[in-house]
Amino acid sequence: MLFRSLLLCLMATLPCLAAEARKSWRIMPIGDSITEGGSTFSVYRLPLWEKLTAAGFVFEYVGSKSSPSRVGPLLHEGYGGKNAEFLLSVVPGNFAKTPADIVLIQAGHNHSIEEKPVPGILAATESLI
Repeated sequence: MLFRSLLLCLMATLPCLAAEARKSWRIMPIGDSITEGGSTFSVYRLPLWEKLTAAGFVFEYVGSKSSPSRVGPLLHEGYGGKNAEFLLSVVPGNFAKTPADIVLIQAGHNHSIEEKPVPGILAATESLI
């Protein structure tokens, strides 16, 4: 009887688990040029796309900006040369328009050029989060 009850519970939850495994995740890459990319260097977005796709994840990148890649345009919130304060001024509005389940933040590099104290860099990034 206990086995039958457990089996029924498992069977009842399988559709939910299967649906979660097939869930389409929305990923928003946020940051500076390391996120945006450029004509002379590649960034992490394409290799991550390839790894997630190969692993069977269903996902899409979201954001207000687009950069070409060999798999087609990849959306993002990358702003070359900008610091965390700039990101804080534009990203929340763009996130509201294109919400994400997962947010990747690469920020602070340009900030360290302008402002050496680590506490300032951390405060700006924490505000963004």
